[in-house]
Amino acid sequence: MTDERLEEIREYTADAHHISKAMTAPDEQYTPLSYIVYLDELLAEVGRLRKMIDRHSPLKEVNDD
Repeated sequence: MTDERLEEIREYTADAHHISKAMTAPDEQYTPLSYIVYLDELLAEVGRLRKMIDRHSPLKEVNDD
């Protein structure tokens, strides 16, 4: 894995961690709707990370046709 790919993974992980940490912060500024928005952002980050991993994975599925 190249340094560039590792850096991409670190950035996605840091973003997801930041969103997750914000969701658990005991602060009155967060409403149920804001939690839903944060969860949506977190899921979007996870989706982008999974696509990146799939794109660069050496273990791609082999078609047995």
